[in-house]
Amino acid sequence: MTNRFDTQLHAGRTFRADWAVAQEAIAPRRVLVLYWTPTPPSEIRAAIRHHLEAIKQGPSSHRVTFWNAFEGSPLLLRRGDYDAVVLQTTLLCLRWFPNFAEWRRKLGWISGLDCLKIAMPQDEYDHSEILDEWLSELGVQHVFSNFGDDVRPLLYPNISRQARFQPAFTGYIDDRTARKVESRLEPSDRRPYDVVYRASHLPYWFGSLGQLKHRIGDRAQTEARSRNLTANVSTRVEDAIMGDEWFDFLGAGRAIVGCESGSSVLDRRGEMQTSIRRYLDEHPGASFEEVSAHMPEGWDSYRFAAASPRHFEAVITRTCQVLVRGRYDGVLAPDRHYVPVSPDLSNLGEALEEASDPAVASEIASRSYEEIYRSGRYSYRVLAEQIDQVLETVPPKTGGLGVAASALVARWGERQLNRPSDLDAEWAITVASTAENASPRAGTPREQLQRLMREGSGRASVAAALRGRLSRRLLREYVLSGREGAPIQASRLLAEALLLDRMARAQDVEPRTPRSRVVKASQSGEELDLNLLRLAPVPDGSAGAVGTWPPMAISVHVATFRGVANGVQPLDAVAAVAAIRPRGVGSALRPLLDSIGGARSRPHIAGGRSRAKAWIVTLRTLAARPGDAWLLANVLGRAPLRDAADDLVKLALMEKAMKASGMALELDEDGRVLRVVTTPGGERKTAAQDVSINHAARIVWDNSASGPYVPAPVISGRSLTVFVGAGGIHEFTALEMLPASARSRIFRRLIS
Repeated sequence: MTNRFDTQLHAGRTFRADWAVAQEAIAPRRVLVLYWTPTPPSEIRAAIRHHLEAIKQGPSSHRVTFWNAFEGSPLLLRRGDYDAVVLQTTLLCLRWFPNFAEWRRKLGWISGLDCLKIAMPQDEYDHSEILDEWLSELGVQHVFSNFGDDVRPLLYPNISRQARFQPAFTGYIDDRTARKVESRLEPSDRRPYDVVYRASHLPYWFGSLGQLKHRIGDRAQTEARSRNLTANVSTRVEDAIMGDEWFDFLGAGRAIVGCESGSSVLDRRGEMQTSIRRYLDEHPGASFEEVSAHMPEGWDSYRFAAASPRHFEAVITRTCQVLVRGRYDGVLAPDRHYVPVSPDLSNLGEALEEASDPAVASEIASRSYEEIYRSGRYSYRVLAEQIDQVLETVPPKTGGLGVAASALVARWGERQLNRPSDLDAEWAITVASTAENASPRAGTPREQLQRLMREGSGRASVAAALRGRLSRRLLREYVLSGREGAPIQASRLLAEALLLDRMARAQDVEPRTPRSRVVKASQSGEELDLNLLRLAPVPDGSAGAVGTWPPMAISVHVATFRGVANGVQPLDAVAAVAAIRPRGVGSALRPLLDSIGGARSRPHIAGGRSRAKAWIVTLRTLAARPGDAWLLANVLGRAPLRDAADDLVKLALMEKAMKASGMALELDEDGRVLRVVTTPGGERKTAAQDVSINHAARIVWDNSASGPYVPAPVISGRSLTVFVGAGGIHEFTALEMLPASARSRIFRRLIS
């Protein structure tokens, strides 16, 4: 089968069509890869990380510098001598941020680099004119585009005249992930569901093609129910599945429904989004059809459609695809790699019934597996080889001062990137296999740890525990337990402490990323349960409430899609240490006992410059309202000071947004949660006298209409990009720990 990526004429040469044949390595180049993420790079989504590091999967040993532009642009980075700079997808997404003008100015130094400049944009239909102007301004010479020649003048009227274009997919197959998944796959006839699917409701400004993603899910639910098919289909945000569990979810279904990724709207400068937001502010709850009737004629008549990473993920899990008929970049053919459905979804029921037959599902899925994955034509190695072909057009530079600078930055950037271990891979307790395990001997905790340190696996466990904040504190309490702690096996305590430390780290990253987890503590009698969830639970007023301490038993419950062999992990060693050292262990476990994923679930402020900015922003907040210092004083000993400072800054930003934009104040049915909704260009929808805060205990800031990031002024016109929360929603978990009188003062201030 031929697709538009197989052969590409480029500057008079033909790019190799036989991707299954390994390409020879080229002379190493010094390559700067610029990306942008406010979260620690080790926490970004797996698909984005694979795309970011694609250049490393090729045959050539390039000297690659990965740099997160969120950390700023130090002099050494700007003075480096590179053969090429790659502007990765995440960096180019800045074009639709509210503070893009500031980022555009900060990144202007790229235009002065004397090297080949390569851009790898996605969602090119979104703010297309801004992207086109920006790439021209930076002097980009080569663009990896998801779309073909037919729409290039439309998307890139300026840069299409000066740059060369190379077609690329939105995602590829990561061979390491495919091999890992293969060992967990079940045959079609042993899978519990006939059809599976997850999708979200995309905003209206992605047009009818964007709406098709959730419409096919809603229709699949109805059709499956009417035909007695077992289905696990949802388009609700709270049912999203990420990380390794996503592959388990796909592997649980014989079939998955879907359509092409993309948009049927060309939003040149964000004007479509602005118009739709304004209409929805005036007509809340309006349907897509109502909004469409209000828009200019032909606004929804474009077709920017492509195969998505999800289609490749279904291939490697051998899940039969039931898809709306389309091109899919020539990768997927109807009746060969998927069961086709008409665009109006009229035959979706019949297609689902056909795919529910294990023989049919197995035949189509196996054929796709062999012809798409096994062919090697769609792996990240292919993208790396395409990049090599572009790099080969410029000769490598010789040494100089700039080379030394780029080498220093490369080591710095590699530490930033910090290729992660997958926290989602395994949540079971693994006790190091040591002589102490086989034949435990009496001895104080210190003596047991010393024996462990003399053995390889034991030494590694101790070192890992000392690196973790929570596990290090538990280890300290264990050592301080002295003779009383002698019956507690050191290797078991280490394994349990490491599990708890991983839980703390997983809930401390940005919500809804693959490694993000929420810990919900609950206590029944003398048993403490730590529930490891994918999503924050619905607030019930009992978050963080723990009864008698220390508990007689502590258990970890792992909530995964399919469950794990040891879904309940008893922490007997930790419970025993808690009985001896209750105060110290309680303090160590506090991050797991009092959070449901609010203020603590946010990107870290990394880098000296960013940390300095954060301090200045906090000091400015206190200087503007000195009375807030009493909040910090009241929260000491109740919540981490860092969370309290974070909440203070976001409280000030929320009050500023309330004055500068439209806002609504809402109370839940019980009157315990005050929700502040801010909307750009809107009006105040709820009067102060309409809100009774007598029983309110929690504040939630909903800034989803503007997005998850807001700028905070620092000094001399500079600003700090502050992450509000996943989807623009922030829970003030530190301020919730204040006494009721202090919370009431905040509530009264907000509604005044």
